Amino acid sequence: MTATTATPLDPDLEAALRRLKLAAVRRLAPEVLQTAKTQRWAPDELLRTLLEAELAARDASNARSRLRAAGFPVRKTLDEFRVAESSVPRATFDYLASLEWIQARENLVLVGPAGTGKSHTLIALGHAAVAAGFRARYFAAA
Repeated sequence: MTATTATPLDPDLEAALRRLKLAAVRRLAPEVLQTAKTQRWAPDELLRTLLEAELAARDASNARSRLRAAGFPVRKTLDEFRVAESSVPRATFDYLASLEWIQARENLVLVGPAGTGKSHTLIALGHAAVAAGFRARYFAAA
């Protein structure tokens, strides 16, 4: 065994992490434990590293699930939207982009002629909402 090879977890630890559904900790623990031993980490530093990895993995998984559930037909961002070229007033766009309307429990419906950026705006706002931890669902009114 070389210094870079991580020792697998003991079966009882593996089983306990599986039972607690700590998949990221279970996956990363051998390598992190090896690093902690060689660099002489304090116990709280080891625990913090493992917990941060688990939290980050769960946050990413939750965001992917919310994005999939939203049902967006394409990926659009607020940065791609050209406010100056649209009929949407800048103040209105800024308010929508702040997502305050979501926290106020308001819905958003955009109505207007074709080619005015309604779908782009809605999809981009939905992506921003999902990234901020909210759930979103895209519906076409056709």
